[in-house]
Amino acid sequence: MTLRLLSILLLMLAAFHAGGAPINVTLAGGDTYTDNIALAGDSRDLDIMVKIRFNEGENQLVVTVMSYRQLFVLEADARYKQVVGHNKIDATKLPYVVTEDPLPEIRLSKPFRRLLTKPEKKHLFHKWYTVDGLQAAERPYQFVNEFIEETFDIKPQRDKVSFTLRDICVMDRMPDKKQRKRYELQTILDVDRRYDITLQRDPCLEAATELEIASNSLANIRGAMAVFLKAYGNGEVADTESQNAFKEVQSSILGQFPPITVESPCGHVQERYDQYNACRDSISTMNVLIKSAGNEGVSAGAVGEEKGISAATLYAKARHIDKIVNQWKNSADPVERRDLVKLYKDIVAGVDQLIRRKGISSPQQKQAAAVYDKAKSYFEATVK
Repeated sequence: MTLRLLSILLLMLAAFHAGGAPINVTLAGGDTYTDNIALAGDSRDLDIMVKIRFNEGENQLVVTVMSYRQLFVLEADARYKQVVGHNKIDATKLPYVVTEDPLPEIRLSKPFRRLLTKPEKKHLFHKWYTVDGLQAAERPYQFVNEFIEETFDIKPQRDKVSFTLRDICVMDRMPDKKQRKRYELQTILDVDRRYDITLQRDPCLEAATELEIASNSLANIRGAMAVFLKAYGNGEVADTESQNAFKEVQSSILGQFPPITVESPCGHVQERYDQYNACRDSISTMNVLIKSAGNEGVSAGAVGEEKGISAATLYAKARHIDKIVNQWKNSADPVERRDLVKLYKDIVAGVDQLIRRKGISSPQQKQAAAVYDKAKSYFEATVK
């Protein structure tokens, strides 16, 4: 068996084994998947490398095909007899416009022609790719390529797309005394390899509006809380009329700032929601006493109300602090971690103020306070 015949058989064997089951690829923003494909079993310089990159900011997928040799591909399906004349690719007969000037000459070598279906004139050259969920961005078509890079816009609402690599041709430049651009196609392979791509999007990337709304809501409730604390922060009022005024102001603020019950997949937005709700909790649990000569007072709550800070409040704050610690441990974002520390400090400041005003009296409250203190110690020991 001659060396040339052996080479042809190996090429045909490579073509036979191309394709196969789809390749599942998962990409987050900025990730790149790389695949190496052998176009011929006996020659590494006929290998190609495929890179698929997810540009989340532009909502695009970028596919790059590289080789040690020059590459030739078709941008549309075409029959042999449509595009080949005198064993050369006739650019004027391609089903799309080629703007290169002057056009290089591309010949079909005998080994290349032997790889085509018979009769040759009926052979179908495939467009070099097919896609689902993608739309190719415009780019100038080139006859000769050191590498090929195609950018695809990802269609709306698509987190799963596919890209299938089809006909890839490899060619060599032919020597020419007049320095003309003359090439010869050496091999062709219908790769027929499909990449099923799952896109993992950053939930915060498209949450700019939601983040702005959450930030404004937090700033507004903090402003209202600051004014409220300035007026009633010492926990005492002069008389019943002032106590009633406190209740009206408190009720008005709580009505103006209802609790936020939705949850956001974006951590930065959720942190602001949590801080907002923590401020609202602090406002709702505030109370004032009427001054008396003996420095004892009547609270703004109903008669018979439990003295001291609510045990339920302390347990709730302890759980909230534990949640903050877990979020802090799972985050590598310095901005997110800083916001979590700020949320913790807001919670502690609010609880400390409640304890100063209302105190801790019952055994249940003391037990809850111990749990709360353990949560604080856990935070201080973990967040350094």
